[in-house]
Amino acid sequence: MLGPGSVFTSVLPNLVIAEIGGAIKKTKAEVVYICNIMTQKGETENFTGVDHIHVLHRHLNANFIDTALVNVEQVTKEGIDFKVCDKCLAQVVHDFVALRDGGVFHDGDLVVKELFCLLSNCNKIVI
Repeated sequence: MLGPGSVFTSVLPNLVIAEIGGAIKKTKAEVVYICNIMTQKGETENFTGVDHIHVLHRHLNANFIDTALVNVEQVTKEGIDFKVCDKCLAQVVHDFVALRDGGVFHDGDLVVKELFCLLSNCNKIVI
């Protein structure tokens, strides 16, 4: 499982460490990426969920993400919108938003529920 977090400042820095990126590319386990809820000013404006994935794949020169958890609920906070993903690979789409403490966060319970669903191959929403 990768993420959630900023694609450029949280997720990618760990993957470009040769040993970590190499291990992720070689694993036979399903690699799940939890995409950020919202775009980030100065980094990912106008990115879709698939754009985030392409950045990771491009930097490791491999298509290593099997499934992505992508929020589909439109979120607007301080004028920054996260665009709903377009179709590319297996994406579990859901409203993963939790609004609390004046911020926008992943709903941890929903994310964990979806991860358990992936582990047990239950009926999931995949586009």
